[in-house]
Amino acid sequence: MKDSGFFPKFINLGSGDLSTLLNQEIQVPNNSKLILIASTNGNEIDIFGVSDNFSGNVGDIELSNGFSVMFDERIQGDLFSDTGETLPTSLNLFQNTSSGPVQINWLRC
Repeated sequence: MKDSGFFPKFINLGSGDLSTLLNQEIQVPNNSKLILIASTNGNEIDIFGVSDNFSGNVGDIELSNGFSVMFDERIQGDLFSDTGETLPTSLNLFQNTSSGPVQINWLRC
């Protein structure tokens, strides 16, 4: 993380079709990072994004602990460079299934 005082601000996009919910403009301050988590049943995180530069096993990401998810740098996408310029950011979207995470789509910001 660029700033050790970082604490995430979550924006509730509401309920409904994921594609529709993600097709809206959201204003964010400089040095923001993107974390995408969602729930299809309202009880647990089962949809999540990982940045394009993620290396490792997606199945190792701990989704059952909310604090772990909020601060896991592996799933954060940088929206700005160190100089404050906007970066094209991509997240690969996964759905956690009984047989493990399956890539379902991607999101480009």
